[in-house]
Amino acid sequence: KVPVACVPTGVKYLHHEALKRDIGVYFEANGHGTVVVKNSALELIKKTKTDESLSTAERKAASKLDALLNVINQSVGDALSDILLVEAVLRSRGWNVIDWEKTYADLPNRQMKVKVQDRNVINTADAERKCTTPAGLQEEIDKIVETYNSGRSFVRASGTEDVVRVYAEADSQENADELAAKVAVKVHMMAGGVGDAPSL
Repeated sequence: KVPVACVPTGVKYLHHEALKRDIGVYFEANGHGTVVVKNSALELIKKTKTDESLSTAERKAASKLDALLNVINQSVGDALSDILLVEAVLRSRGWNVIDWEKTYADLPNRQMKVKVQDRNVINTADAERKCTTPAGLQEEIDKIVETYNSGRSFVRASGTEDVVRVYAEADSQENADELAAKVAVKVHMMAGGVGDAPSL
């Protein structure tokens, strides 16, 4: 199983977390990301390609991995090199894009913004997935989430404007919309909302 780590929003956090791995793959929902590889891992892969004590299959696998890593631009998330990487992996597995798409299904989701007097009243932990202040807000969010199948919701302060961003997902679009609206109303009540309470 591939280890997964979640970090706060921003490439600077993702990149530093990825550097802790021999091969780190990172991405944000907005499309930023890349693959980083430690020099020690690259050296081991190159050595493995020519190690006669290993089986032909092991040497071939190392050669494929070495070739694959040569496609990657570790400095920046290069979309062209990333799509070539995806194509190579799909071809290696004998998959097409439709096969790949079937491996994951997004839950319906909704994002909302709540205008507040001061976004700094919202503080978070656990990679921005748990609200630590104002006191009691996370508990209220948890109570609302419990009433929805496959429900999940979190809030975080915007980095650029006095709003709180609300994210919600659930088993249907109707439920995701409703969950987001209920959490947004709770944020408005408990975090100094400005103007009318939010609604869809």
